[in-house]
Amino acid sequence: MTSTTILTILLVFSFIVGRFLRRFETPNFVFSGMIYLLFGLLVGSHWGLGFLSSELLSKLEPLISLLTGIAGCLLGLRVKKLFQNRKILFTGMLSAILVFTVVATGFFILAFYFLPVSAGAEQKLWRLFIWEFNTDFDLGILWYAFGVAATACSASLMNLGSASRFKKESTEITKVLSLLTPSVQMVAIILLGVCLASARATMSASQLQITVAEWLMASIFSGILCGLLFSLFIGHQSNQDRVLLAGLGAVIFACGVGSILGISSLFVSFTTGATISLVSSYHQILKDNLIKIEEPVFVLLLIMGGASWKPELELIWILPAAYFGIRFVMFSFFPQIIYRSLTKRTLSRLGQGLLGQDLMAVAIAMSFAQQFPKLEQMFMTTILGAIFLNDFLANTLLKKVILDNELSTQIRPIEAKEGSQ
Repeated sequence: MTSTTILTILLVFSFIVGRFLRRFETPNFVFSGMIYLLFGLLVGSHWGLGFLSSELLSKLEPLISLLTGIAGCLLGLRVKKLFQNRKILFTGMLSAILVFTVVATGFFILAFYFLPVSAGAEQKLWRLFIWEFNTDFDLGILWYAFGVAATACSASLMNLGSASRFKKESTEITKVLSLLTPSVQMVAIILLGVCLASARATMSASQLQITVAEWLMASIFSGILCGLLFSLFIGHQSNQDRVLLAGLGAVIFACGVGSILGISSLFVSFTTGATISLVSSYHQILKDNLIKIEEPVFVLLLIMGGASWKPELELIWILPAAYFGIRFVMFSFFPQIIYRSLTKRTLSRLGQGLLGQDLMAVAIAMSFAQQFPKLEQMFMTTILGAIFLNDFLANTLLKKVILDNELSTQIRPIEAKEGSQ
């Protein structure tokens, strides 16, 4: 079967499944990321039928960059709405920063036992009892810990419908969750951009003499420029086809810039989408059009993520278990405390509604893997393995959080009238 045929089948399959998903007002298992990751493993070359071989996946890297770019742009287009709900935005941002700090610290320590001493080492050195710094200290430990921590900040409501179609905003809990999700995702992408900018500046220091701040600012200004180019392309036309064409052109350009800079198309496209959201009057039209392909992007990216994953039955599975455990504890306690402090309102177990991870987590994982190929499988096992663990728990907890909080708001104490016995 030729590469073109395989790609065509994948595209048709993802759009058919995407159309099927949009027929559900309250979808359940069909939105589980685990299903499409398993399908990716089935068609991959490691444990599967080999339709998506490593060679084909390397040829499809521009498509992967485009898919992650579309996901980033869609999130950026929601920024304006987030700034209109600042207390919820600050709740998400502070929660994400706390999760990042704890996960980064934990995985910086764990990585010493699972990363080889040298990035070029042919064998893994499992240093289970020795923890020491030496001349062979590999900065990959730092980038791995930061990348995992940035991914841990992200959350998803895909298992109850994507945030863009989350229509149950009649109650406080559903409104807060639908806004908290893009808030923590935004922080996750920004932290990913900082991580990749730091790595890029460090690796190119001997040739370009560019600092981390300069590299990061170059990426941000590139995204802003792409967003302004959208306004230039669109002119004064409000035709939906023209808006979509200009938007896709801006995203494609942003993806190319992100790949060249080595910062990831996800970060640059997010900046592009945020710029369009803040400066263009056509951002809502563009968002409504891009949302139509959100589910196909969700399906296709997860399939490719599963196909590029090469899981092994080794001690390394401690990492996704640790990732899941730390994330569960942090999200179970801190978001509701921060939300209560900022709003003086109480929502029970608020953070447990943010445990789900799928599309954005996979997009961040694949963006990271593209920049650090030697760390790819270790990173993919940590993130994708944790998604499998999440799928057994996150959906149930999300439903309980929504139901419990909706019931608590419907119950009102009976106040005795003055003078009554």
